[in-house]
Amino acid sequence: MIRVRDVVSAMERLAAPTLALEGDPVGLAAGDPEQPVARVLVTLDATLGVIGEAEAARADMIVSHHPRFYRGLKTLATVDASGRRAWMLARSGIALYCAHTNLDLAPGGTNDLLAAAAGIKDPAIALPAVSEPLVKLAVFVPATHVEAVREAMCAAGAGAIGGYSDCTFRVCGVGTFKGGADTNPFLGTPGKLEEADECRLETVIGEFSLPQALQALKAAHPYEEVAYDVYPLRRSAREYGLGRTGRLDTPTTLRSLASRLAEATGSTSTRMAGDAETEVECVATWAGGGVEADALSRLPIDALVVGEIGYHDLEVLLDRKIGVIELGHDFSETLVLPWVANQLVTAIPGLETVVAHGPSTPMRNVFSGNTPE
Repeated sequence: MIRVRDVVSAMERLAAPTLALEGDPVGLAAGDPEQPVARVLVTLDATLGVIGEAEAARADMIVSHHPRFYRGLKTLATVDASGRRAWMLARSGIALYCAHTNLDLAPGGTNDLLAAAAGIKDPAIALPAVSEPLVKLAVFVPATHVEAVREAMCAAGAGAIGGYSDCTFRVCGVGTFKGGADTNPFLGTPGKLEEADECRLETVIGEFSLPQALQALKAAHPYEEVAYDVYPLRRSAREYGLGRTGRLDTPTTLRSLASRLAEATGSTSTRMAGDAETEVECVATWAGGGVEADALSRLPIDALVVGEIGYHDLEVLLDRKIGVIELGHDFSETLVLPWVANQLVTAIPGLETVVAHGPSTPMRNVFSGNTPE
């Protein structure tokens, strides 16, 4: 049986909560982690209309990009919109999970999808934001189960060094233990000192993936008490950041790039600022809002693609002769919805997903494991 906690775990592997910017209330916002789930609705915002859509679709859970209770919840009374949404969620029994800036920073997430739509080849982080510490994980395993534990750890993200995967080291010896009266040892008898052929299996892993790796190794390990050590290292596993930048696969004009992105995102509110016929090759993308114009204006780019931008930030970029394409906050992020939905059904066999695009848009793209059209 699939439960809310299984969907939460899959989302946290997709976009670790530790990637979220300070003050961003990501995570499980409503519902019981043990609640059964058959269908999940994926949306940008859990509006009243979307909650109603989830009820009509018989969804047990909503995964939303934007946090629903960003400014806090003061009441469950239906006298204001926030209270009505909270009351409607509670009454319906639908769980709610939010992945916001962590999904923007995550590899393959919101910003990578927008960069791909723009035609950027080999996109790089525009502005670094979060550095993931690297740790060494060592676990002691009976010789009979070393390979099973190694496979589980590496499948959970351990063992990556540069372009190599499954990097581990083992050294074998003899372990000793004596179980208490209430233990149920995998080997030997409680109350008797035992010896076992064991191996120390060690690898490296990013700290953000460590919880999943520990969960995986414990599931594969035969002992009821698993001995493991975690050591901090003096280097980072990887950098995560805001926005993306790079060269287009084919240089084009600002006008043509705007048309390409409007078609790819379905934007009906695309606007341009700058010379529409100027050639652009180096481009930065920034999904959503909160554009850091001063920092972006110092990048060697011809154009910036954004969800939304303020007047003064726009002026900073235009002063540097950087063209700007504004898609609309929501349109710059909609590409991530089918991606999240497909990632979830791939990670959790048997789960169904429904992609919604707003309170007035009928649900569409109900699928179970196939990439939506």
